[in-house]
Amino acid sequence: MRLESMQDVFVEQLKDVLNAEKQLTKALPKMAKGAHSPKLREAFENHLRETETHVERLEQVFERLGKRAQGKMCHGMEGLIKEGQEAIDAEGEDALVDTEIIAAAQRVEHYEIAAYGNLVTFAQMMGNHEAAELLKKSLGEEEAADKKLTAVFKDDIASDALDAGMAEVGASSSSSSSSSSSAAHARSGSGNGGARSRSAQSGERAEGRTSSGRSTGESSGARTGESAGRPSERSSERSSGRSK
Repeated sequence: MRLESMQDVFVEQLKDVLNAEKQLTKALPKMAKGAHSPKLREAFENHLRETETHVERLEQVFERLGKRAQGKMCHGMEGLIKEGQEAIDAEGEDALVDTEIIAAAQRVEHYEIAAYGNLVTFAQMMGNHEAAELLKKSLGEEEAADKKLTAVFKDDIASDALDAGMAEVGASSSSSSSSSSSAAHARSGSGNGGARSRSAQSGERAEGRTSSGRSTGESSGARTGESAGRPSERSSERSSGRSK
């Protein structure tokens, strides 16, 4: 691609946006079908009709420039549409899936708002006011579509989406509390068992010391008795010898 004038830039951007809009005319019916909220589905169906009008306006601009209305592959829109399909295919509560679809759709709208904003500015710079007016209409409809998606989310989806999230959090918190309580009881039981075990061991050691003390006392008494008996025996023997 060789660019030699501002007109060349303008035409290249027109080709990109034309292809983007044509891709979107095929994607919007899928997004409408994938939406669970009737209001969200209606918003996509309405914007599909607007998008078809945007294609017609772009073709008019090409005609006024004396150029063939031929687009070139818009990879940016291609990627955004793939993300939109991932949102449609997501599993979960209806409100959560719709929220994901809206997020993907609004990225598309912001992309188009930027694209049309550039085209309007370029047309005005070159003095092509007729093209600027046509493109400005499409820009205004893209901005309105973005605001509509925000309104649908806030009025029709957000409350259910938040409730679904809170239910998940509540279930998770309950499960965590139950696990923590069980763990605490287990530690408490283990601690009591350990205390009883230590108490039993202390008792055994005390009993061992008492038994040891009794054995020592008995042995000492026996030795004392033996010692006391021996001198008496010797004394009697001496007395008997003297009598003889």
